[in-house]
Amino acid sequence: MLYRSHPIWGNTMTILVTLTADLECGEGDVKLRTVFDELDGLTRADVLKDWIGELEVLYNDALRDWAVETEPYRTGSLVQTPWGFATLNVKEKVNG
Repeated sequence: MLYRSHPIWGNTMTILVTLTADLECGEGDVKLRTVFDELDGLTRADVLKDWIGELEVLYNDALRDWAVETEPYRTGSLVQTPWGFATLNVKEKVNG
């Protein structure tokens, strides 16, 4: 979703979450600001659904990128991936 402002009230977007990542081990964390917990249930649910949808698009894009990045290394070893089973062996390169 693009940053937007309301035509009457102006900027209505508020930072409510911080996403952090440990890039060495590939783990991530979500930190919600206290004001988020003070919102009513419907608003929290609506905002969370929007975030989840946008993060899911980013996640699927990253999986496609990973598949493209590992394509030169595929040989025949069957491994389980987040979207099913694939052949992958990063020890030797197939085409080159």
